[in-house]
Amino acid sequence: MATITIQKPPVTLKQEHKPLAVAIKERIGQLMQPSPDDEYEEGLTLIKSKISKMTVVNALFSVNLGSNHPDLIIDARSENPTVLESTTEELAGKVKIRPTTIKSFVDGLMEPRFAIHWGYFMVEGKQSVGMKFIDALGPYNPSPLIFNAEDKLPQPTEDITQAKRDLEDFGYGLVKNAITPDEVKVLYSRLKEQAAAEVDTGVAQFDGGVPGANSGPNQRVWSLANKGQEFLDLLDNKVIDHFVPDIIGDDAILFSFNANIFQPPVRDMALGFNVFYFLKDVTKETGGTLIMPKSHKGQIAPDDLTDTSNFISVEGPAGTCLVLDSRTWHSTGRNVKAGSERPLIIAFFARPEILENETFYLSLRPNVFFSLDPETEAGLTDKVKKWSAWKEMIVDRQQDPIGKLFTKGETVV
Repeated sequence: MATITIQKPPVTLKQEHKPLAVAIKERIGQLMQPSPDDEYEEGLTLIKSKISKMTVVNALFSVNLGSNHPDLIIDARSENPTVLESTTEELAGKVKIRPTTIKSFVDGLMEPRFAIHWGYFMVEGKQSVGMKFIDALGPYNPSPLIFNAEDKLPQPTEDITQAKRDLEDFGYGLVKNAITPDEVKVLYSRLKEQAAAEVDTGVAQFDGGVPGANSGPNQRVWSLANKGQEFLDLLDNKVIDHFVPDIIGDDAILFSFNANIFQPPVRDMALGFNVFYFLKDVTKETGGTLIMPKSHKGQIAPDDLTDTSNFISVEGPAGTCLVLDSRTWHSTGRNVKAGSERPLIIAFFARPEILENETFYLSLRPNVFFSLDPETEAGLTDKVKKWSAWKEMIVDRQQDPIGKLFTKGETVV
């Protein structure tokens, strides 16, 4: 029998990456720089080739392809959009973008809502103007939102069949009593203790607030698999078995497993599936997850990422599980209730061909890894070893991952 030897990549593949904030800042800075004439001409030609699609913008706006070139004025307020040399009218929006990035959008290689977040273009004025302009460049025609106020929205239910029907129709469903009151109590206690200990030891991660301040409105607790058997037991929850295989197949891997504690201040195929466990009653006032119902169907996306008028706030009692098609547009809601919190445990499952967000094969603590039952170990590690074995050569294995922490007054053990 022939033997095939697979040689690992050399260690020289390891790369030093810039901090994300630095990379985004540099990218935005490039929008203000000159662009070569040949790149400008190519970008201009591509924009003009898509001018008939600009009717969706329905506005007078400008596009800048480099500081050494004049703004391109586009009047898209009629059925026949035109390019103007100048205008004295007020512009609804001003778009800045590198001409080489135009081709990425035309070829369908980049998603506009991702791109604006990471600094690939910027908009002065109405964000929706710039977003519709970029959408018009792409090969896909945006679909109209098919949700309306008369639709009866999903409600928490113990009927799994109904929850699956809601998931198919609206992109999300709510399973009532997915975890028992006793389980809610145990999970909440362990999570609160872990979160407080991570703050005390200076390893906590926050979204929002002042960078580096070890505080903020939204604390994330990562790698829950390392932080208590209670969390590992949750991976055996019936909701996962009811939904995950139907949506993304029997070979699904755990993409990430973390908690989110919020306090006041390829569209044709499902590649991922979110499971949110409510550890407290969730209401609109405490920051219920914002969802754009039915946005998992077709090329539907918000034109303005700051406009939540087409979103609804998901509510449910403690113990409820929100199941969510990853294609459904969603966002953290705003917690406006003083003294409240909205703790969630979030598990995200993905198809096995998707590279996981938390590489458990590299990050699990040894005592946790060797205590896993075969089924849990398979979901966390076996199906990703063929990627992780190579990844270990370019990503340092964590020598001492954060594990289960407790606070004892000023002492952490």
